[in-house]
Amino acid sequence: MPIHDVGYRRWQGAASGFGSRWSTITNKGFEIVFRSQWVRRMMFLAWLPAVYFGAGLFFFERTFENRQLLNAVAELNNAVDAAEETARTAQGIYDDDGRFIPTQNRGPQVEEGYRGFSTAQKRREATLRMIGRTPMLGGIFALLGTSGSEEVFDAIISQDEMRIRRVIWSWFILKFLTTPQGFALLLLVGWVAPPMIAKDLRTKAFLLYFSRPLSKFSYILGKLMILVVLCSVITTLPALILYGCGIGLSPDLTPLLVTWDLPLRILFVGLIHSVPACLLALMLSSITTESRYAMFGWYAIWTLGFVTWRILSTAFASSSLGPEREFDPLMPLGLEDGGGWVYVSLYDTISLAQSLAMGVGEFNLQSQLAVLCLTVISLFSFAVIWRQLSRATLG
Repeated sequence: MPIHDVGYRRWQGAASGFGSRWSTITNKGFEIVFRSQWVRRMMFLAWLPAVYFGAGLFFFERTFENRQLLNAVAELNNAVDAAEETARTAQGIYDDDGRFIPTQNRGPQVEEGYRGFSTAQKRREATLRMIGRTPMLGGIFALLGTSGSEEVFDAIISQDEMRIRRVIWSWFILKFLTTPQGFALLLLVGWVAPPMIAKDLRTKAFLLYFSRPLSKFSYILGKLMILVVLCSVITTLPALILYGCGIGLSPDLTPLLVTWDLPLRILFVGLIHSVPACLLALMLSSITTESRYAMFGWYAIWTLGFVTWRILSTAFASSSLGPEREFDPLMPLGLEDGGGWVYVSLYDTISLAQSLAMGVGEFNLQSQLAVLCLTVISLFSFAVIWRQLSRATLG
């Protein structure tokens, strides 16, 4: 059967602009990604921790409205005051001018502190021990772990209602983004990203891409947006829904007045995690034609860095304590105490930057270096992807 009118024909459809051509790659990428049942299962399971954290916010608001939290802190402060007064009475007396006169041969003065600690440090330790034995307050600290505990501790002790709400809401949502959702992001990106560029290089599919009026920047952006949107679906979107449910279940609109800027911060925090991580994953995919090597490199970078920092931080914390000092889990390591090694862990580096963006981290040199480190990783990864594509198209 003869075939007539064979050859090039004029395009009759609507032509997309230069700035939106990357969306074609993104749309096709979604179609390919969601063919995998494992991806659909991982995205479903990634939403389950939101129920746990949502229950935590609901429980906190109920107890806070009943003033159980403030009453518990007041009782703790009274108990610590009584303990300090008992210690002063046992060690000495006060003269008529209010000056402390220690009893001879009864050990150091209270002002010098037990085991060399100041009175403020003793109060901190005693209150922390009592908080650990209080189910309501101890549950908050158990959820947060070491990260954020110091600021939450200071906010609770201050008994400032606005500050307590602001800090605990921020840390609840940040902990949700960094711990369960961060782990889900690690698994999902490690599964989806490795074949994205590696497969195009292996099958020479990039020749088909660049035979169209498509730039390398649009190609990279299209691939990157696949991962960024997937990450947003399992991190940013459930965090926003968690925040909305927390506001909706609150007895009044006071939490909204205190935390009105958290949705914007959630969007920014999500990008801080997804953009550097996704660019790194695409870089690993671009330097090999075998996706399994890229997958191995991805998990090795995160796992080795995370374990290395945990070992180093424990060693530095133990070595920095004197024979008469006890370990304080609320005090993070500073740069001068070995905290500079935190940057070997990409997870902890991202967590530092996210804490700063959420408004609960300190604006110090350590957090600023974390932001700089993530910026360098992103730019370096983009440059490597660009170079690999240039070599492939020219070669």
